[in-house]
Formats: sequence, C-alpha cells, structure tokens
Amino acid sequence: MNVINRQQYRCCEHWIHLRGLVDTLINIPYHHIEETINTHQVFQLGTNFLTTLYGSSGEKSLPRTSAEDLLAAFLVNSHPRKMLGDDLDSENVKDLRRDAEHFSRWFFEAEIGNNSFEKTKRLIESWGAIWQGRAQEEKTHLEQLFYEELYGVLRALEVAKKLGRHIPGAVKTLEFLCHKLTQFGSPVFTVELTRKIQKQVKQDISNLKIIDFDKIVREVTSQAYWQTMEQEMLGNNFEKLIKVLTEIKNRCLALMKNRPEQFNAFNEYFDLEILANVISHDKFDLEVFEGIFLLIWNCLKEQQAPRHDDSWKVWYTETVQEITRSKNWASVIPLILNKFLSKLDEIEAEVKMFKSALPNAGLTC
Repeated sequence: MNVINRQQYRCCEHWIHLRGLVDTLINIPYHHIEETINTHQVFQLGTNFLTTLYGSSGEKSLPRTSAEDLLAAFLVNSHPRKMLGDDLDSENVKDLRRDAEHFSRWFFEAEIGNNSFEKTKRLIESWGAIWQGRAQEEKTHLEQLFYEELYGVLRALEVAKKLGRHIPGAVKTLEFLCHKLTQFGSPVFTVELTRKIQKQVKQDISNLKIIDFDKIVREVTSQAYWQTMEQEMLGNNFEKLIKVLTEIKNRCLALMKNRPEQFNAFNEYFDLEILANVISHDKFDLEVFEGIFLLIWNCLKEQQAPRHDDSWKVWYTETVQEITRSKNWASVIPLILNKFLSKLDEIEAEVKMFKSALPNAGLTC
C-alpha cells in the first residue's frame, strides 16, 4: 500500500473494505441486496471512500459521483434486468453494460496508492457521468408518462378547493399515482415532480375564467376506473378488461354495419370467447394483448378520416415502443384502451356530423 499521508491510508482502508462488501453484494439474490446494504452501511462506506479519495491530494471539493452511482455499476453486471429493465438488446443498454463491466473489472483488479489516486478519480467520475446520464433519461421518461395524469388530478383538486366541492376518488387517485411514480423513480423525484406540477396548476388556475366542474369530475372518475382495472388485472381479475373490449368491439362493428366484408372479418378475428378461454388458462400477457391492439388499431384507422392517419401512426409507433420497454404490462393496457375509446368518440362524432350535413346537400347515406 503506497501512501504518503493518513488521508491516503484511510482511503485505501475504505477501498479494501468496500471491495469486500461489493463482492458480497453481487453474489446474493437481488431481494436481499437492500437489506445487506443497510446492514453493512454500504452507502456510508462508499461515501467515506469517495470523500477520502478526493481529500487524498489535498482537494476540498466534494465528489462528483455518489456512492449510489458507484454501486450501480456492480449491480448492473449482476442484475441487469432489475437495474435496466427488459430491453437489454438496445444499443444504448449494451453500451452501458459494457461500460459497467469494464469499470467493475478495473475496480476489483486495480491497486490503489499514491500514484493512482488521480486515475481512480477520473475513472469513477467517468462511470458516474454515464450512470447519471442514464438516470436523467429515465427521469425524463417518467415525467412524460406521469405528468399529464398528475396534472389532471392536481388541477381537479385545486379547482374543487376553490369551489368548495368534492371529487369522489380524487385523493385516492393522487395517492395511487404517487405510489406508482415512487416505485419506478424515487420519493425525492415524486416530491419534485408534484411540486413542479402544483406550481403550474396554480398559474393555470389563476387565469381560469370558466370552469366545467362536471367535466373535471368525469375525468378524475375515469382515471380512478383505469387504475382500478390495472390493480384487478394484476390480481388476475379481467372482468373490466373484457367489459371494455366488448364495448370497443360493438362500437367498431356499428361503424362497419354498411361494410359486410369488414364487419364479418373483424367480428371473426376479434373473438372474445377465445380471449376469455386464454385468460381462464392463465395465459394472458402483453404479447396476447399486442394482437388485440393491432386489430383494433387497424380497424379504427380504416374508419377515421384520412387527415388523422399521420397522428394515428405516430401514436402507434410510440405505443409499440412503450409496450416493448414496459416493466408492468397492466399499467400500459388501460392507457391504450382509453385512447381507443377516445378515438371512437372522435370517429362517431365526425360520422354524426357528416350524416347531419347530407340532407342539406340533398344527399342521403
């Protein structure tokens, strides 16, 4: 151990101790990791190591990499799906895993001492920047997923407060969303995002002159319905799913009543009895739903006005990407079904408008 002062000596001690605990962490089941980290105060040890590393050459600046960032490299290697999700074949994820592997190998093989402290700092900062970049991407993605729903609920609560009214299920909906957001992100991120949205809501409400309170109640009640469906599907209760799919099928068929060939083909392929049988044998998953998704998407594309085709294709591409990277299929399905019902509302409204205009033009349908 080549050191020239007590700070460097302490840094080497922390390094050796940390290396031993990391070796333990990467060789235990994932569900024991949090308990092990807490029991052995691994984060505190990692922080001590980084602090003494930066102080080894007389620096007074704080480490640019956290203990959590440091440990992430080893957990990415030993538990990639838990750390990165199921999309392990994307180029970005492959690059990240390769960087984590190189860093981990160096960490266990390197000799730390007076002549290597600067190199050690550079390598740790390099990995830290990579992992923090990944974390920022995940943070941005989570915000995009949850912002609209959280905004809707917080706005509804703020309006209700001003009017002295009550919205059934609004608080529970907010609690549910915050719980899901914390599961995918962190408590700190949940607080940051809700505060950001609250600020935006208050700005918007201050400029609001006309309030459709009944519409707000309907929106929040709808959100509560989809969240209940998600929880029920996770518990293998698919009654609401079948009910919504039945409504979608019937409304699609109604749009095709003057097109017997399309009507019969759609009715044949969209067989809810077969789906119920799949569910009864515990075989329903996101792959099964993908077939239903494509069938309904194509049907609605054929029924809508051509001017909507481009935006409909963009939504399809974004949704397929979301399905591919989704960690929780039950959270994706309600969002898709809600979009299908909204699209049906749009198509039916345009058909009604078109039909009402025909007599004025001297035409009939």
